[in-house]
Amino acid sequence: MSEKSSGETILVFLLGGLAGACLGILFAPKSGKETRQRLKVLAEDLGEKGQCWVEEGKDKVEDLVNLAKSKILPKKD
Repeated sequence: MSEKSSGETILVFLLGGLAGACLGILFAPKSGKETRQRLKVLAEDLGEKGQCWVEEGKDKVEDLVNLAKSKILPKKD
């Protein structure tokens, strides 16, 4: 059995949670207008969180690139 990286595990967990939340909203006993409004708010929140996650990812990659460069490239005096 292959092992998944922690990043893949977290992604699968988040996608499962998102799917569960969407199904819960869709099957909740509310009017269509209320449900659409709630989905809109959730989508906006998810978009904002997604942007934060992308920025954090970019920062981490940049840090790793800089660390790799400092280890690989010779230092100039």
